[in-house]
Order: sequence, then C-alpha cells, then structure tokens
Amino acid sequence: MSDVDDLRITAEEAAKKVNAGEALLLDVVTSGAWESLRRVPKGALRIPPEEIMARWTEIPSGPGIIAFCT
Repeated sequence: MSDVDDLRITAEEAAKKVNAGEALLLDVVTSGAWESLRRVPKGALRIPPEEIMARWTEIPSGPGIIAFCT
C-alpha cells in the first residue's frame, strides 16, 4: 500500500488536470473551515466530509477525482 504522501499533487498539477478535463475537483473542506476560506476553487463539487456518505451518488464516475481539504 502506498503512503498518503505519494497520492498528493500540487495545486498547479490539479489545475492542469481539471482544465484538461482529466479530473473533477471535489471540495471536502469541513463546513466550519469552509466559511473561513478566502477563495474557493471555481467549478469544484462541494460535499463536506460529514455529508459524503449521504451524497456519494452525486460524485461522477467518469474522470479522475481530486479531493481537497484543509
């Protein structure tokens, strides 16, 4: 099994994949932390972690998924 650090990519790499249609950006920032963010990535699908199980069917199965949190 790989280390979690092996799965991380930079914001620039994520932007390239999203802009190329190779990935969906999934915003899993907690509700409390989200309210304090100054910028939110445009076009991201926002599902707080406490709602993932109830809303998992909203996540498309097509392209790769890049999840981000705080």
